[in-house]
Amino acid sequence: MSKSNLFIAICILVIGCLSGFAYWSNNELTKQADIYWEDSLQELFSMYTDRGVMRIKKKPKEEQIFIEVEKLYKKENYLKGIAQLEQFLREDPGNEAVYIRLATLYALSEQIVTAQNYLHKIQENPLSEYTADALWFEALLSIKAQQIAEVKPLLEATIKANGNHKKKASEFLNRIN
Repeated sequence: MSKSNLFIAICILVIGCLSGFAYWSNNELTKQADIYWEDSLQELFSMYTDRGVMRIKKKPKEEQIFIEVEKLYKKENYLKGIAQLEQFLREDPGNEAVYIRLATLYALSEQIVTAQNYLHKIQENPLSEYTADALWFEALLSIKAQQIAEVKPLLEATIKANGNHKKKASEFLNRIN
């Protein structure tokens, strides 16, 4: 084997190893994002029916809609949940509690762009109580959509927003770095 053939073989071997590592690393990020995604959804969609937690006083109709949507989420009937939330949003436009739930249901229905649009609507209001959640969910969606370059700034913003997902975002950011 000539030196040039040996050099080419070594280059191919190195490139193959590096691409294998990149695939493994990306796959590990996706797996971790899936775990965080499921945990975060369980928290979001168990607020009323499982834990009975209410951070602020909700309107009776809003509370009833959220309870119904939680039941639909647990049955994996995401499209019916979306339809109910979209209808309620027509009655109460700008409701960010509805936006965050719509975003997650659209994501579960594989409509990532629509999900991200709802998350962006929340992020447009820096005083929103849902900003940290929106940043966190968008970071996880970016990993699922293979938009890795967007993940680090979103995780950093999630940490800075100092919300419920600060610790998870910090752990995830450390894995990426």
